[in-house]
Amino acid sequence: MHAYRIFLACAIFASHLVNGSVIPNSASTGHPVLSQYQMDQLGGICFKALNMMLDQSAGDQQPLNATVKEETQGEVEQETHKTTEKDIPPNFKRIGTKFYYIENKKQLNWFAAANACVQMGGTLASIISKEELTAISAEVDSNFLYWTGINDLADEGVYKSLASGTAAPFLEWYSGYPTTTKTDKSVCLCQGKMFNVSPSGGRYFICQAGKDNK
Repeated sequence: MHAYRIFLACAIFASHLVNGSVIPNSASTGHPVLSQYQMDQLGGICFKALNMMLDQSAGDQQPLNATVKEETQGEVEQETHKTTEKDIPPNFKRIGTKFYYIENKKQLNWFAAANACVQMGGTLASIISKEELTAISAEVDSNFLYWTGINDLADEGVYKSLASGTAAPFLEWYSGYPTTTKTDKSVCLCQGKMFNVSPSGGRYFICQAGKDNK
């Protein structure tokens, strides 16, 4: 619950930066302005809090697509993970081997998009293979940029996935990316390639049903 509250606070704060808007300066509000470094630090806290929230949620309820297999001769019960259509949230559809929701109407900053996916019962999407990237790219508008759950908010240069909490297993960068600027922390998808950009910008987004195995 504490992790969820921290994440919501981050999402609300970040929403003030959507579409390039800026925080009012200290002269007009009487409050100090956060430096970009402080905003990066806040982003790292948000990322860690969201992972804590997702892990807690997974522990509190049966995971999506989890089935229990009884073993004979007193062996320990084991879980298998095969997503079926009856397990997935509304409006998600199968693309390749997983189920996704693609938002083409509303643009949100990265934190708000991640929260929107959680509210729908999913997670801001990870892309774990070339085949998955090809399948998703065929479903999205090639003129738009879409948030994924991949980011280096917690550890500079270490791109992790919200869907697993671990290093992203697959990265297909556009030429010249990733950039090394301190502000470009979150990864979006466009025309079958990945770009790292500031999480404060408004983008469309892709959610996936469930988490990836760690």
